[in-house]
Amino acid sequence: MKVRQCQWCGCEFQTKHPAKLYCSPECRNTLGNFMGVVGKRIAADAMAWRRAQGSVKDGGADALKRMVRLLDEANAEFRDVRPKGAPTINEYVQAVERPNGIRRGMDR
Repeated sequence: MKVRQCQWCGCEFQTKHPAKLYCSPECRNTLGNFMGVVGKRIAADAMAWRRAQGSVKDGGADALKRMVRLLDEANAEFRDVRPKGAPTINEYVQAVERPNGIRRGMDR
């Protein structure tokens, strides 16, 4: 068994499965819900920015400004709502990107 740190709460847990990132289904769902809310907040601006290809004339620059502001808010919330010592967003991304059999949207 391998000891891991839960990617939501930071608690250590043991697992045999190489893709397990959470100590409980509750932590997995809580992180998924958090990311879903963030995604809903930024999706329209991300799509508008991409559609305008960054053009000031087509609103791309304004969409990027709004998206960056929303992402800054999400980063602060991610840091503040979780227990002290929980993994950072960078540590979460590294854990998900490890070649360990995790299936993500990019794998489609």
